Amino acid sequence: MNWHFPRVALAEQILGMFESGLSFALVFFAPRRMGKTEFLLNDMRPVAEKAGWFVFYHSFLDTSKQAEHEFTKALHHSLELHSLTKTPQKIKRVSGGAFGLKGDIELIPQVEKVETFVELLTKTAKQHKIILLLDEIQALVKNNDANLPFVTSLRTVLDTHKEKIKVIFTGSSREGLKKMFSSKDAPFFHFGQNLAFPQFGPEFTEHLAKQYTYITRRKIDVSQLWNVFVEFGKMPQLIRALVERVVLHPDLTIDQAKNELLEELTQDREFEIQWDEFSHLEKLILNEIAVNNQKYYSLEMRDKLAKSLGVEMVSVSTIQTVLRKLNKKCIVGHDIENNAYFIDDPNFKEWILQK
Repeated sequence: MNWHFPRVALAEQILGMFESGLSFALVFFAPRRMGKTEFLLNDMRPVAEKAGWFVFYHSFLDTSKQAEHEFTKALHHSLELHSLTKTPQKIKRVSGGAFGLKGDIELIPQVEKVETFVELLTKTAKQHKIILLLDEIQALVKNNDANLPFVTSLRTVLDTHKEKIKVIFTGSSREGLKKMFSSKDAPFFHFGQNLAFPQFGPEFTEHLAKQYTYITRRKIDVSQLWNVFVEFGKMPQLIRALVERVVLHPDLTIDQAKNELLEELTQDREFEIQWDEFSHLEKLILNEIAVNNQKYYSLEMRDKLAKSLGVEMVSVSTIQTVLRKLNKKCIVGHDIENNAYFIDDPNFKEWILQK
């Protein structure tokens, strides 16, 4: 049974913006588990391909310092799958005869210089309309120095071919996207429209309820399902996991399944590994930010931190250094207008509050 809730209308609206020339680039923000990737792959890509576009999806979530190499390799592979690149051939062996050439001819690939992603996109754009779906683009900020030439070249080729190459960026880090698109020195400063990824409404939980009834021949409380979805921060993956759980365990109530999922979130191994990498002071400050304590430099705060650390004093400059470090890593965001810090990943914030 397909749990996917189609968002064809949204995909068609975006495609209409691209085809009309109203927009050439969109930047969607939403925390992880909000359905961005599923929308790109299951809705946006098929709608665009049906309309005659070449669509290339690439995620930078686990990108390394070799982001350009990984991107180029994946792009070349995708072009080959769509038969948009041709590998030159040469004759390897020909047998001869008294009255001319006879025998078998074997063709092997012609070895040639590997094309850059700029060359690949430029060549493809001459014959095809292109939509790039670039997921978790903010991850490039983590290795900014190593990936800066790649980001700069990407910006250049997109600027050059706006008429033929459209792009959707997504990101799960507000701070990371700000460093990519909003800061004055950002590589993609003022490039495309920055939008919040549209959240699901009640029609989504109604869809899940129908799937549940189709599978089990039982009813489920739709209003309660919606309320839990809201409680989960409208995270599609979580509420879908809940419905799957009550399908497999008929004796389990919605509330019981909800509590089990919340308990599992507090034991998220990924967050535990991340947490273990922080220093004691960083953990203390993250705890304060999670509960929205914004008095980072007050004497009361510094005394509290000093007692927890078992030291005589924690200076203002020490706290400033920690906050800058956490901000550079996109662990915390900085609301400059209100001079307030926040946990960049709301899932991580919830984990901190629950642990």
